[in-house]
Amino acid sequence: MAGDRAHYGYAARPIAHYARRMDRAAIEQQLQEARDEIAKGERQISRQWDIIQELERDGHKSNLARKVLATLLQTQEEHLEHRDQLVKMLEALGSPEPTTPEGA
Repeated sequence: MAGDRAHYGYAARPIAHYARRMDRAAIEQQLQEARDEIAKGERQISRQWDIIQELERDGHKSNLARKVLATLLQTQEEHLEHRDQLVKMLEALGSPEPTTPEGA
């Protein structure tokens, strides 16, 4: 993705640049939302695997279900990257990562 930004003439900016534009509370709120989305994604991915196994067990094609799974996996990767960026933003502010348990 970074290559895409360079292609369109956008300069990559350090995480600290973005962190300074948001307050810690806003970043922590977004971090919790990202963690919630990751937990939701894990459940969706697990369910999609179950669907694929059921289709294949019953002799049905699973091509479309596998395409849905690929989309879910890609979305999950994006959520994980977003979470990691938010953690880096908090670190750039000199704030430790919040101690709120994941999924809480």
